[in-house]
Amino acid sequence: MRGDILLITGPSGAWKTTLLSLIWGLILPQSWNILYHLDMSLRDRLFWYAFIDGPFFENLSMKENILFLENFLSIQIDREYYQYLIQYFEIDTLEDTRVISLSSGQRERVNFVRALVHHPSVVILDEPGANLDNRLFLKLYNFIEKHSEDRDTTFAMVSHDPRFASVATKHIEL
Repeated sequence: MRGDILLITGPSGAWKTTLLSLIWGLILPQSWNILYHLDMSLRDRLFWYAFIDGPFFENLSMKENILFLENFLSIQIDREYYQYLIQYFEIDTLEDTRVISLSSGQRERVNFVRALVHHPSVVILDEPGANLDNRLFLKLYNFIEKHSEDRDTTFAMVSHDPRFASVATKHIEL
């Protein structure tokens, strides 16, 4: 339901990331089908993902990697919200920095901003906060909790971090 935080947990190798990839359509099932009740042309406007090793255009700037949605997928980006997000996640000074030069924690925050900047209804997260120090993890955690309530955004996430269990509205253990 809208505003839910779905947490998927389980041991390493339990196919958690594969499940997210199947849901998103990044990989196709080999022996069974996933039925979508959604026009796939709408998928990129309604859903977005932030996978732990998210794909980037390595030689483009942080800003270009986030704003490519406008040109490539014709998705409208809220520039005011973009500014808020990059300041909140403390990457506003990195706008012109090529992604190839960013640390894993900075890349994770760029990936998260890119997932949110067009106000999708559903955000799929793979190991959110895995590359962040405790202070930045708590900022991310608080953002997810508040954002799901305030904006009616649904988050589906895979995580080994037990702190997410307290904010999850639904929990699946594989």
